[in-house]
Amino acid sequence: MSHKRSPPTPPDSAPPTPGIVTHYATELPATASGTFLPETATPAGSKRWTRNFTASQQPIPRPVISPVQKVSPVPVATPRQAPTPPAVSATPTAPAAPGGGLDNLVKIFQFIDAKFSDLFKTTDLEPEDQAIKDARDIVTLRQTYQWQQPGKTDPSYPPCLKSIPPDDTTGLLAIFNAERLVDMGLSILPPKVVPDYLSQYLFGPTGGKTMADLESDMIRLTKQNKNIGSESSIANRPDWFSDAVFGQQSFTGPNPTSIQRASTVWVKGFADQAKKQKNTPMYSLITTSDPESFYIQDYSYFRDACGAFPGATLESDDKLKKRYGCAVVTLLQLSKTGNLHPISICIDFVMSLDHSVVVFNKRLRSTDPTKGEKNDWPWRYAKTCHMISDYCRHELGAHLNNCHFIEEVTIVAAYRSFTADHIVFKLLEPHWLKTLSLNKSAREALVPLIVVDIVGISKPATYNFIMSAYRNFHFTDSYIPADLSKRGFTPETLSHPRFHNYAWAHNMLPMWLVLQKFVSSVLAPHYPTDAAVESDPAIRSWCNEMRSPAGAQMLTFPDIKTVEELTSAIVMCIHLASPQHNTINYLQCYYMSFVPAKPPCFSTPLPKSLAELQKFTESDLIAALPVNDERVWLMAEQLPYLLSYGVAEDQTLVEYAKGLQDGAVGSGDEGMEKAAKGLVDDLVGLGVVFARNSEAMDDRVVEYAVMDPTRLAVSILI
Repeated sequence: MSHKRSPPTPPDSAPPTPGIVTHYATELPATASGTFLPETATPAGSKRWTRNFTASQQPIPRPVISPVQKVSPVPVATPRQAPTPPAVSATPTAPAAPGGGLDNLVKIFQFIDAKFSDLFKTTDLEPEDQAIKDARDIVTLRQTYQWQQPGKTDPSYPPCLKSIPPDDTTGLLAIFNAERLVDMGLSILPPKVVPDYLSQYLFGPTGGKTMADLESDMIRLTKQNKNIGSESSIANRPDWFSDAVFGQQSFTGPNPTSIQRASTVWVKGFADQAKKQKNTPMYSLITTSDPESFYIQDYSYFRDACGAFPGATLESDDKLKKRYGCAVVTLLQLSKTGNLHPISICIDFVMSLDHSVVVFNKRLRSTDPTKGEKNDWPWRYAKTCHMISDYCRHELGAHLNNCHFIEEVTIVAAYRSFTADHIVFKLLEPHWLKTLSLNKSAREALVPLIVVDIVGISKPATYNFIMSAYRNFHFTDSYIPADLSKRGFTPETLSHPRFHNYAWAHNMLPMWLVLQKFVSSVLAPHYPTDAAVESDPAIRSWCNEMRSPAGAQMLTFPDIKTVEELTSAIVMCIHLASPQHNTINYLQCYYMSFVPAKPPCFSTPLPKSLAELQKFTESDLIAALPVNDERVWLMAEQLPYLLSYGVAEDQTLVEYAKGLQDGAVGSGDEGMEKAAKGLVDDLVGLGVVFARNSEAMDDRVVEYAVMDPTRLAVSILI
């Protein structure tokens, strides 16, 4: 029986929370996922779970829950006032605005329409059309879903879908919040096009001569509940710049996936630099501490990824207002009590540490007095360098490539391999909601119109970086148990008190196991033996499409021959689409909309020597931020604000599981009903585990609730 797929629900009005484990066990109460009955002819009245979320085009009313608990803003200087907008009259007369008034407003919306018109279209299918779509054979599917290979477009992207079929198209207004989309569109325009009063009214003043000015602007927006101030922000906490907050972001910030155990080579290298600088206390700390206590954030590969020479300056290709990037290497020490403390930063790795500027923290340990942190401007500059590098790695690597683009190639390969009645298709397809259209908008608009114009590298370097991230992505090594072990957080040792602040890892491991349990139970009746997997031509096709030079070109995708390999590959696809993307995407507004906390670039060249860096004052750091480039500043604010919009209740992982269960009840499919009920119960149990994990963190200001199963997006849908 066919069921009409209603238009996707627009993004909801509340974002998911970023919430608190005194208990670190990954085990959940034993709730059997059951088994899946052998596939037979579809009973009358049965239905499979599809993207049939709701017929409503309006967001579901729900209480507004901030991503984090707001704290009282730190007292600062009196906020600078934005110009008062002209009074709005009931009569439609054009306001007397500088720079063209109404003419400029018309130009603004003409620009937005011209840039995004092709992306606003959404196609809804009637039941009979959906039935025809579901009946497509492999030949038709392969004609419909064709690969676009790198080098076939300008700019070049990793392998992707050549063109989205009309019946799979989702318009931007069904993906993004309309108001935030318009704000993003306005920020793209050159300042001379947007009337100054309108920019000031919408976004508030930009720039400032002191950090207090910038904090004041954010506090004013928060009090007015306007634009980025309508969401919680790291700027609302008085210690946002501190070592403690800096270190914790490697565990629960927007990029919690790159922190790793420092090799002996890196540890010795930093020790040698401490000795070279005659920093005896730091040299003693590094050489006498447990080597396994050192962790690293390594961005030293950036020049190679950008296609730049080893000693080249990382900079944009603008002639007038250049932007600058850096390839940071940060050494951190994890104390026995679980505090991740930064002890040294190479602000830009140029060939070797000996050829680079390396600065050490005056605070050797996390327990040292914090009194001088606020005014240690050379160290704060170095930490800002780290954030610029992490911005690039996060947006272009961990987010855009490792989630969006990797998921897309698994989707294209699956469409070209499985018909709609195949069990693997049924498991994967619900997690594709909006992803293809969203990725198209990223390639055609978000990257070329925004990201390229705010990062501190050139346009060619940006696309080289994306391609490098794709080529170096290792599919099976990214399975959560393998990924954690590779980075020094083995599942067996994760329960040690030293790791209690790494809530991301404590959450991801049991989530992986729950998904593995569910997928395994669904696959069991279809693949009772490994031989059944190996003999399935559809699975063979999926592997070939993923590994082929004419397909996804991903040789690290498994050559699936066993039930275990098939289960893990499917779990990985769901993991990327749902929990992984959730943690990478939905904390952006909190951590990144306040530009000084995580800027995309510098506006001035980096210091060439340690002596030069040690002379830095507050004015040097302010001048380095893009405070005088209004367009870059606004885009850097608005991009995380746009991308962090909340998930509709009916597009969450829990609702997906409930939909599966309800559909199985209606069809009499006891196997699926049992499996789906097990998934629902397990997800509810995970909610309790995740809350404990968040409560166990030392930082009680920020909840880590971004993985709350009731708010976890079912797919990459924004």
